[in-house]
Amino acid sequence: MVLGIIKGRLVIRILIFNMVTFCFILSVWLYLFLVFVGIGNIIYRFLGLKIRVAEQFLALFWVGWAFTIVFLQLWHLFLPVDWRSSAVISLIGISGFRFIRKDLFHWKFLTKPEKVFCVAMLIAGLWLAYRSSLGYWNYDSGLYHLNAVKWAASFPIVPGLGNLHGRLAFNSPYFLYVAMLDVGFWAHKSAYLANGILLLVFLGQIFISWGKIFLGADKLRIQDVFCGLLIFPIFLLENVINNVSSPSPDLSIIILTMLVMINILTLAESVEMKRQERLCRMFFIINMLVLGMIIKLTFFVFGVASLILVYFLAGQKLMAVARCRRVMMSMFIVFCAVIGLWVCRGVILSGYIAYAVPWGSFPVEWRLPQASVMNMAHWITGWARKPQIHHWREMLGNWHWVGGWMISAMTNPNNIVFPLFLAITGFLVMIYLKCFQRLASFRRILWFCIIPPVLALIFWFITAPDFRFGAIFAWILGISLMSFVICYVNKPRELLIVLVLSCLMWQNFIGISLSDLRNIGTLICLEKLPLIDAPQVRLNTYTTRSGLVMYVPAEGDQCWDALLPCSPYPHPALRLRNVKSMRDGFMVDQKKESDESVGINNKTFW
Repeated sequence: MVLGIIKGRLVIRILIFNMVTFCFILSVWLYLFLVFVGIGNIIYRFLGLKIRVAEQFLALFWVGWAFTIVFLQLWHLFLPVDWRSSAVISLIGISGFRFIRKDLFHWKFLTKPEKVFCVAMLIAGLWLAYRSSLGYWNYDSGLYHLNAVKWAASFPIVPGLGNLHGRLAFNSPYFLYVAMLDVGFWAHKSAYLANGILLLVFLGQIFISWGKIFLGADKLRIQDVFCGLLIFPIFLLENVINNVSSPSPDLSIIILTMLVMINILTLAESVEMKRQERLCRMFFIINMLVLGMIIKLTFFVFGVASLILVYFLAGQKLMAVARCRRVMMSMFIVFCAVIGLWVCRGVILSGYIAYAVPWGSFPVEWRLPQASVMNMAHWITGWARKPQIHHWREMLGNWHWVGGWMISAMTNPNNIVFPLFLAITGFLVMIYLKCFQRLASFRRILWFCIIPPVLALIFWFITAPDFRFGAIFAWILGISLMSFVICYVNKPRELLIVLVLSCLMWQNFIGISLSDLRNIGTLICLEKLPLIDAPQVRLNTYTTRSGLVMYVPAEGDQCWDALLPCSPYPHPALRLRNVKSMRDGFMVDQKKESDESVGINNKTFW
C-alpha cells in the first residue's frame, strides 16, 4: 500500500510537470499568434483591405507569418537572425495588434459554438504541445536542418556555403523563421515551437469548417467540406505528425498547399462574391503561393498552375476596376521583389539561381562546380525513387525502380494509394451523376481546380517521387473530388457510396487516434518530457590544404547542432575566401567543373 501511495504521488508530480511544460509551450504559441496577426493586420490596412468576419483573423496570421519570412530574408543579407530580429518582429506585431485587440478579447460575448471552438483549440493545443516535446523525428534535422538554422543565427548570409555542405545551399527561408525563434530560453530548442503553431492554427481553420457544416445553412459549401475532410491527411500522413517536433519545411509546405486549395475552391464556387472579399482572397492566395515556391522547389509546379488559375478565377474581373487594378499591380511588384530577393540569396549561397537545378549559374568565385550540382540533383531523384543504399546511376535512365516503388506505396497506402482511390472514385461518381442526373447547380469551372494538383503529381512522379514530397497533392486531389460528390449527390445509392468511403477513412483514423491516445496517457504519467537541446555527436577534425579546420561527424552524416563549420563531406580543396572570418564565405581552390564531390558525398550511398 505504501508503495502504491508513493507511486501515485510520483505519477501526479510527473503529470503536473508535463502539463506545466505543455502550458508553457502554449503560452509562447499564443504570443506568436498575436504577433503574426498584428503584422498581417498592418499589411491589410496598408492595402485598404478590411477583415469582416472572425474567420479571417486566421488569414491575418498566415499573411503576417509570410511577411516575417520575407523580412528575415532581407535582414539576413546584412545581419544574423538573432534576438534583434526577434525583437523587431515582436514590436511590429504588437503595434499592429492594438488595432484589433477589442475584437479578440470578448469571451463574455462569445456564443456557445464559439466557446466550443475555444475548448477544441485548447485540447488540440495541448496535444500538439505533447507532440512537440517528443524530440526530433526527422533524419534530415540532424543532416542539415539544424546546421542551416545555426548558420543563420550565427552569421549573415555566407557566400558559397554550399561548398561546405551542399544541402545548406537549398535556400529555404523557412530556416530563418526557425532561427528567429532560437533565442533566450528557446536557444537550441526552437524546433519545439516552429511547426506546432502552424499546425494548431490550421486545425482552427478545420474546426471552423466543421462548425459551418453542422451549424450552417442547409446547402453545404464545397470549400467547407473540403477543409473539414483535411483532418484525415493531418492524422494519417506521417510527414505531418512526425514533423511537429522537427524544424522541417515539409510540414509548412503541406499546410500552404491545403490553404491555397481551400481558397481556390472558395473563389471557384462563389458566384456572387463581393469585390472586396474576392480581392482579399486573391491577395491571400498569392502570398501563400509565393511563400511556398521560395520555401521548397517541390511546390513550384503547383504554385505556377495555381497562379494562372487564380488569375482566370478572379484577376480578370478585378482588373476592370481601377482601385483593384492598383492593388493587383502592387501585388505583382511585391511578388517580383520577393522572387528576386530569393534568387539573390540562392546566388550568394551556391552561385546558382535555384540549387540543385544545374542551370542558371552566375560567374562568381564561390560557384559550385556544375558536376557537383548535377550530382546532387541526380541523388535527389535516385533516392526518391528507391531510398536505399545504392548509387543514383542505378535508378536513372530506366524504369526498374517502379516495381519496388509500387510495393512501397502499397505497404503504406495512406500516402498515395488511398487518396488516389478517393480521387478515382469521386471522379467516376461525378461522371455518373453528370450522365444520368442533371447537376444544374454544379459550376463547370470547379473542374479546373483539380488541374494544379494533377500537374504537381505528374511533375513529382517524374522528378522526385518520394512520398513525403507528393502525398499532399494526392490527398487534395482525392478530397476535392469527394467534396464535389458529397455536396451534389442527391440519391440514396450515391449517398451509400460516400458513406462507405467515409467509414473506410474513419476506420484508419480511429485506429491511429486511439493508439496515439494510449501512448499519450502512458508517457505523460510515467515519464518527464523536458525540453532538451538537440543531440550532440562526437566530432573529428579535418584540415584542408589551405589550413581550414572543420568538424566532421565521427559516425554517420549528421552534424546536428555541432560547432561551425561542420560537414560530413570534407573536401581537401575547400578554403575560406577570407582567412580571418567565415563571414566572407567558402570556395574551392583550383575548381574543376567535372568535380562531383564538392558539398556532397560521391560514394555509392547517400
